[in-house]
Amino acid sequence: MSATNTSSDPRRARAAGVRPVPALIAVRVRPPSRRTIEGFRNWVTRLPEILGVS
Repeated sequence: MSATNTSSDPRRARAAGVRPVPALIAVRVRPPSRRTIEGFRNWVTRLPEILGVS
């Protein structure tokens, strides 16, 4: 099973023995404007894999 298949279907991933791995990441948004940052924040918080954004 490929990573693409497992990331799009968590049940299949678990059935294939893939375990979720918590990760802390940092991103740099360019240009550093309020509009760009808020747009990125809005987009990323809608992703089902994201647990939190600060």
